[in-house]
Amino acid sequence: MVLALLLVAQAFYLLLLLGLMRFDYIRLTRPSCRVEAEVVRFKTVPTDGIDHYAPVYRFSSEGAEHEVADHVDSFIQQPPVGTTVALRHPAGRPDMAYVHRPVMHAFVYIFFAGIEGALLWLTFWSMAR
Repeated sequence: MVLALLLVAQAFYLLLLLGLMRFDYIRLTRPSCRVEAEVVRFKTVPTDGIDHYAPVYRFSSEGAEHEVADHVDSFIQQPPVGTTVALRHPAGRPDMAYVHRPVMHAFVYIFFAGIEGALLWLTFWSMAR
């Protein structure tokens, strides 16, 4: 029974990783374009009754104006409206523009690799018993 639960957890976890990696795969396999964007407003993200704020960036790329919201929100509205921020996006996909945070991405993948390692260890340990 424990082995069945661990195998279900492995399958669920691999689906989660595929969902996470589908955007990073596009970002890593296509040439990256760097653009300067301006913070034009903040999108309110209600979380457990507390408002968080995600900056919305406006920039021009590939002959058109684009607006994208940051994927990281905060308790305070930062950076201030009117601030210029460097964004990156895969060539041909300005809708996927993001603030480059390599350390955060590294920690996310290290965290998920640790969980996957623990699940694999538990699965093999339960099979060996």
